[in-house]
Amino acid sequence: DKSSKAMEELDLERGVCVPFRKYTPELVRKTVLESRGTIFSLIDRGVEILWKLGFYWTTLSYDKLVGRGPEVVPLRAAQLRKLLCDLGPSFIKAGQVLANRPDIIREDYMNELCILQDDVPAFPNQ
Repeated sequence: DKSSKAMEELDLERGVCVPFRKYTPELVRKTVLESRGTIFSLIDRGVEILWKLGFYWTTLSYDKLVGRGPEVVPLRAAQLRKLLCDLGPSFIKAGQVLANRPDIIREDYMNELCILQDDVPAFPNQ
């Protein structure tokens, strides 16, 4: 029916939540990759994530190489928390999950990541 389709499109434009909308990979692909600008922004975001995580990993590797001890752990834990905040809400959520997993992450990092559960910075709604 044309009327219901028009209402559905209007709701979508307004940002109305449709909880039972049918998921189709084709629609997602069309929506996300409809322009070159979108593709380039996805590539840019991927490069940003890889660069920041790579830099953090490099600092950890350097610490190990030069034999830095436990005195640097609080600094690196705080840097990880700030890095996750800089990378956005999905990474903050990953940090929150890790903060509750003593079987995966050491206690000093867990304590720092617990801050993400209590004091999450505001982020733009994009």
